[in-house]
Amino acid sequence: ISSKNNDLSFFQRAFENQKAFQLRGMAVKESHRGKGLGYRLMQYSEAVSRNKGIYFLWANARIKAVNFYLRMDWVAEAESFEVKGVGPHKRITKKLV
Repeated sequence: ISSKNNDLSFFQRAFENQKAFQLRGMAVKESHRGKGLGYRLMQYSEAVSRNKGIYFLWANARIKAVNFYLRMDWVAEAESFEVKGVGPHKRITKKLV
């Protein structure tokens, strides 16, 4: 899903035949951050997932974005890892209710 001006991007993908979605490529342009767009995008992704019967989400989050997800009740793994050409990440997960 992307906006007309490509200010937001969000991709969903089923993961290993599990009832799970991996969020990929989710971003808000730096000039648009702090306006609640990322939060609304995450609310939307959770609603779409629930409507499709998916109650587990996961993603590989950039280290600098981990606190954003933690504020929305995501859980981060302790170990970080490097994504070549992008930088350090942590796997994050969320069980939906």
